[in-house]
Amino acid sequence: MIYLQLAILLVCAELWYQGGQPKRAWMRDVLLTIIAGTWIGWRTVWWIGILSIGSFNIVRVGYGIPDATDEGSFLGRLFKKPWLTRGVAGLLYGLVGLLPYVIYTHSVCIYIGYAIANAIVNGMGEALAIHHKVWDRVRGLTIGLLTFIVR
Repeated sequence: MIYLQLAILLVCAELWYQGGQPKRAWMRDVLLTIIAGTWIGWRTVWWIGILSIGSFNIVRVGYGIPDATDEGSFLGRLFKKPWLTRGVAGLLYGLVGLLPYVIYTHSVCIYIGYAIANAIVNGMGEALAIHHKVWDRVRGLTIGLLTFIVR
């Protein structure tokens, strides 16, 4: 089981990075959400997995900051600071993504910890100005961590 979890962790990291490249958002928006929902459905019941695929689509909220070439995302226009925008987006990924699982299992501590970890990791890369090629993979690892959380 640990090998499968590690493989999913690495796949999530790469899909997150690839999904940030031009014309590849579907990798993040579709493939990653299907992986997350499938894992949750496998570890709980099938209908929680299906609901989780939908809830993990919160990744579509985006965190683009407005500039001359792009109007940015809703969060980007609202917060205007890249580190804050990404941190809030990460918090939403954790809170909304795991919501069906938490309602089903009542694992509130795991829920809060996962959401906070997502917020910190998403905001920290921007705050420390770490290159996106590296940090996007770290962001994907936080999504893949659900394989170690969901039991």
